[in-house]
Amino acid sequence: MYYVLAALGLPAWLQTWRCKACFSPFARCAFWLAPIDKDKVLAAYWLVRSRPNRGSNPGPALASQPMTVHWTTKPFDTLTLTELYALLQLRSEVFVVEQTCPFLDIDGHDQAAYHLLGRTASGELAAYARLFAAGRSYAQVSIGRVVTAPRYRRAGLGRQLMSQAIAECAALFGEQPIKIGAQCYLQAFYESLGFVQQGEPYLEDGIPHQYMLRA
Repeated sequence: MYYVLAALGLPAWLQTWRCKACFSPFARCAFWLAPIDKDKVLAAYWLVRSRPNRGSNPGPALASQPMTVHWTTKPFDTLTLTELYALLQLRSEVFVVEQTCPFLDIDGHDQAAYHLLGRTASGELAAYARLFAAGRSYAQVSIGRVVTAPRYRRAGLGRQLMSQAIAECAALFGEQPIKIGAQCYLQAFYESLGFVQQGEPYLEDGIPHQYMLRA
């Protein structure tokens, strides 16, 4: 990654940004003030960072073909302790550990959300998202914390998850626009599901995001 950033013109004193972007306010400020092509650097950074973390151990990749998932949607108060533990563990595994970005995942909004759980035949949580009625997270209905377990990727599970989340939002809240805050490197994926860019990219917990809306 350091060689990619150097090739794109990132000064040597900023080439540690990959390690510090989520931790150091100085590194983030320095990056945005540096006279470099930030779009190219961000694109290269997230292309590399979106790969599995070499230091993680998700187990063998089991999914190379479409898999069958059992979907359930529950409000917070009906989640079992086992379900709650599993979804928080998966969110932490991906959003905090794999993406090397310490932030407060348990943000106080879970109680107002519906929780979409995708389980394998053995009962393991393979995919998850949380759904909000209009006025809870945004003015519109919204989908967030979209995540698939690392060992079940490359089987179209992310598309299954988002398609199911969109259908569940319609069933719960009626046909309404849906807003998301997508990580920028996944923008094309969400566009393929009918979402369109809204406004300019922004940083959330050191990670480039983009508001998107599905009418």
